[in-house]
Amino acid sequence: MESEKDFLSDIFYYLPPRIRAFFLKLPPNICDAITEIRLRADKPVSIVTRNGCAFITSGGRMSFICSDNLPVITGSEISDMVTKMCGYSVYSHQSDLVNGFITLKGGCRVGICGTAVIQNGAVTAIRELTSVNIRVAREIKGCSDDISDRLFLNEPRSIIVAGAPMSGKTTVLKDLVRKFSDGFIGNFYKCAVINERGELSCLKSSECFNADILSFYPKPYGIMTAVRTLSPDIIFCDELGSESEANEVLNGIACGVKFIVTAHASSLNELYLRHGTKKLLDSGLIDAAVFLDTGKNIGKIKEIFYFGAEDYENCGPCDDICGTEPCGDKQGDDNNGERQGEEYLNTHMVSAYLGTDPTADSLHIGHLCGIMMLRHLQRCGHKPYLLVGGATGMIGDPSGKSQERNLLDSETLYHNQEAIKKQVSKFLDFDGNEPNKAELVNN
Repeated sequence: MESEKDFLSDIFYYLPPRIRAFFLKLPPNICDAITEIRLRADKPVSIVTRNGCAFITSGGRMSFICSDNLPVITGSEISDMVTKMCGYSVYSHQSDLVNGFITLKGGCRVGICGTAVIQNGAVTAIRELTSVNIRVAREIKGCSDDISDRLFLNEPRSIIVAGAPMSGKTTVLKDLVRKFSDGFIGNFYKCAVINERGELSCLKSSECFNADILSFYPKPYGIMTAVRTLSPDIIFCDELGSESEANEVLNGIACGVKFIVTAHASSLNELYLRHGTKKLLDSGLIDAAVFLDTGKNIGKIKEIFYFGAEDYENCGPCDDICGTEPCGDKQGDDNNGERQGEEYLNTHMVSAYLGTDPTADSLHIGHLCGIMMLRHLQRCGHKPYLLVGGATGMIGDPSGKSQERNLLDSETLYHNQEAIKKQVSKFLDFDGNEPNKAELVNN
């Protein structure tokens, strides 16, 4: 198997010779830990590991102290390096540079910073390059084991794998492609991979033999092409975000295709703040959202939200899925009870109700808080009940404190009940086919 340093030597090739010499002296354990190489004009050369940011010394060591004698890269060296990364044809990569990145062979993305050239309000070129960030793309076989064990025991599902930048989303996605394509999850599934930025091109030809890779296709066009021409069981997309991309995903799901997509978001609330992912979640066609952790726990499951009613009994504590340190023993943690409750809500469908008396044909503003709570719970896969107190309603509105309550007949009571349900149906789904559809109960 290719060693980590041999793998990184393909990246080191692009570094200026002077800087490359320092990296070639790094011991294997440091090479194993590198997730980013950051180069800024006239500043020390730095790397990012799971333990944070560090600097490279002239002796080929890693230091967490920024001193005056650290190697510094020049602006001209950065310019020459980017030219080399572009195959000495910067013009042919101008659209990539305008978008802020280029992709190296093997799927490593290189972020580019400089001075933008603006014409008619649009960025048309980048000049005076000042910094480069090389994100090291690795293949970690088995890093998606926990996700596949929890979510894909019987059949493929449509899920979102989300996380903050550098949480291992793309690495996990590549491993899921390998598993579904090569029969590690039951059958051999026909897979289509929409590889818009080229970061998934490192999928080895000797593996993923049942996967079709659509490289550099814009995601909406790639999804449409895959559905029309490749008859896939599953389509994989990296970093989905726009509403047009979400529309094509929903069209694909409507055609019977499952989707596994990644998205930038560290919480469910953040997924709802993005137009594309919000549209997917609101559709009710996504089965689950998996959130990955960062830092020392990079690639580990932080949370899972199920949007169906299945009782996933196999959902236990997060295991180590990307070669990182385990979560640790949470016993004795002051927040342990809260975490257990949160975990239960994330893995089970629970019921919640809002009680109201049908003494009038309309609710008031004071009910909105409870209704919105039920709305959020239903969105997360839980079951809401609207509990109408019919017995109380029959003895009327008690607001006239000095008068006898007005008795309500059954016809008026039924009218009020249906009017309230119509109001609340603007927030809760009473008509769906899902087990967690809202129900009105008259007691």
